[in-house]
Amino acid sequence: MIAIALGFVGAGVRAGRFMVGVSLLPARTAWDAAWPALQARGEAAFEAAFDDALAGPLTEHFARSLGEHRVIERVADELIANGTVTALFDQALQAGLAEQIADRLLAPDVLDSPVLLEITDRVMASDEMQRVIAHIASSPELRAAIAEQTTGLTDEMVAGVRQRTVSLDDVAERTVRGWLRRPRPMTT
Repeated sequence: MIAIALGFVGAGVRAGRFMVGVSLLPARTAWDAAWPALQARGEAAFEAAFDDALAGPLTEHFARSLGEHRVIERVADELIANGTVTALFDQALQAGLAEQIADRLLAPDVLDSPVLLEITDRVMASDEMQRVIAHIASSPELRAAIAEQTTGLTDEMVAGVRQRTVSLDDVAERTVRGWLRRPRPMTT
């Protein structure tokens, strides 16, 4: 008896599933026909929502979060540690891109950019740069070069003054001899 009851229940469940499937057939057909249009509208709506989100304060919040959590620095550190940056530079050198990269970096619009000026100011104000400058300024090689240049400059100044003095002496002698109407002595 229980087996017969379970058989009826099973048949009822199968019949119910069939009836649900048959009753949903028009809805399913309508859905399949409408899906491409809904999908196109959904993509356009998504794009519009995405544009609205980027136009609002989300972009600033996202950038602030990237900075606070040092995401860019962490990614750069990982790329450097993995050798990715070195490999990129090696590939660029092998491809002959060194001159193109240098030309772009030394282009007038790059050299005059406010970002480069700010970076330069920050580097020059850093403690590391001050230590480098102090080290260079106290090096014996620099002191010797400055002393040699100063000696050379002094020698040039003395030679210039000597030449002007000789010229001035000749002019003065000619003037006085001209007043006295005496000829210039012959030099041997």
